[in-house]
Amino acid sequence: VLQSTAAASRPAAVVAGTFVTVEAKDTSTITARFVVVSVAVKIGVGKGVGVAGAVAVTLSSNTVSTEVDAKVDGSSVKAGSTLKVDATSSRTLTADILNVSVSVALQISKTPISIAFDGLWITVDNTAGGSTKATVSGGSAVTAASAVTVDADDSSTLDAKLVGVGVSLALFAVTVVDLRASNVLTTEVRATIEGSSVTSTGGGITVTASSTGDLKRTETLAVSVAVGASGAGSNQLATAKIEGPTEATVTGSSTLTALAGTVQVEATTNLVADAKSAGGTGSILISGST
Repeated sequence: VLQSTAAASRPAAVVAGTFVTVEAKDTSTITARFVVVSVAVKIGVGKGVGVAGAVAVTLSSNTVSTEVDAKVDGSSVKAGSTLKVDATSSRTLTADILNVSVSVALQISKTPISIAFDGLWITVDNTAGGSTKATVSGGSAVTAASAVTVDADDSSTLDAKLVGVGVSLALFAVTVVDLRASNVLTTEVRATIEGSSVTSTGGGITVTASSTGDLKRTETLAVSVAVGASGAGSNQLATAKIEGPTEATVTGSSTLTALAGTVQVEATTNLVADAKSAGGTGSILISGST
């Protein structure tokens, strides 16, 4: 998902007897859920070699990049009550993957030679990014009879869970499981008054930027089993990363006047990143003699 959302007053003269709201809002959701089962069975009788191979591959790449911009630029705005410049972004990316791969080879003969190979690969990349900006700029003159709010808010949730199970059974058996999960969040959140005059005659002035990032799950679980003269192996990689600025600023010789309230400039972040990998491998040799 690649998207741009904007709400702007530039340049313009706006007079309202009640409230004025300049709002840009975006909500983006991607959900990917897969269940993949791969089975190979070879049963041979007599001379020869029994060979079975099963391969399961799942690739999931989910990307959301949005630009959300609420702006008063080079404008004169008068509101009879509240005035709000509000930019809001909400992104949700979810990937749940289950892969099961089984291979069985049996050869019924005096020399029962059988070979089984099982391979399972899962790769998931969740990437969310973009910008969320609320701005009063360009020499704008803003006056409200009540509170003035310039607010940029970003909320993103990324969730990836991978489960891979591989089993092979033969005289010679090999099982390989490879899982890779990545959650990456890169955002820019800014609430800004730049080179402008903002006046509230009956309330306060608030400039706030907030960012909430929850990399809810970056989890991989691998189970790799081989039975016979065998080998089993698994490789897992889980990556969770959050980056980008969250800023609330007043710059460029701006003038803020709150005749009946306070002026508040605040930036807050609440970020959680979690990555986990778990699993096991095992090989079993079964032999006998008479």
